[in-house]
Amino acid sequence: MKTSSSQPGPLTSAHDLYGNSQRAPSIRELETRLRNEPKLSIRDFEIGPTLGTGTFGRVRQVRFKHSLSPHVFALKMLRKTEILKLNQVEHIKSEKRILAMTDHPFIVKLICSFQNSRYIYMLFEYLPGGELFSRLRKDGRFSEDVALFYASEILLALRYLHRNKIIYRDLKPENLLLNSQGHVKLADFGFAKALDANRTKTLCGTPEYLSPEIIRGQKAGYGRSADWWAFGILLYEMLVGSTNQLPPFLRQEADRNLPKDPRRNRRVPRSS
Repeated sequence: MKTSSSQPGPLTSAHDLYGNSQRAPSIRELETRLRNEPKLSIRDFEIGPTLGTGTFGRVRQVRFKHSLSPHVFALKMLRKTEILKLNQVEHIKSEKRILAMTDHPFIVKLICSFQNSRYIYMLFEYLPGGELFSRLRKDGRFSEDVALFYASEILLALRYLHRNKIIYRDLKPENLLLNSQGHVKLADFGFAKALDANRTKTLCGTPEYLSPEIIRGQKAGYGRSADWWAFGILLYEMLVGSTNQLPPFLRQEADRNLPKDPRRNRRVPRSS
């Protein structure tokens, strides 16, 4: 999903519903409570500004109309017609299933999901910091300390997924969101897959971050190492910067948008 650069709208004042005398339920408490709720509907929400857009729909800032929770949330709204047209039913089902089973401080939290005749809705915690991509584009590149901070949190999220036999397959700055304290959270699990065996063969992901294993996947298959390749590309991008720079191993020809031979030397910044 591409995020909007506009500032959050009036929904950020939703905590005023509870005032100072009543404690608002936590995200975890709300998740538990919603399991016992009658059928949830889009009519239960006050719809705020658009946070991002994508192939299947958009993400809107929302809050509950009633007093179930004063928190602001992000509602992912996926058009069923587009999902069917692009044959992505299994990917959407897999994304929902994986997000429902994950519980980690550096992975975005899925609160619940519901649907109607036109849309599939996924309700997430709201992360006001936006994409890591936006900050990297603004700063040009990160200092070693800042890159290490983000890399450590991303590493912990990937290790958690791998220990649960899940491969992510789409690590990039656009899929990393920041919360209000500046911590990073892995988002957008459209290409994530729970591995029945140790390897899979599907060619998918973002070309700049594809590992050699994924490109050769139809024959040899690949496993969790593909995520660590993308992690290395991301770390390089944070340290070197993306302004007027191609990611490592990317061909310059637009019609040959696949990684080059990884043995080619690349410039890596020295420690200060």
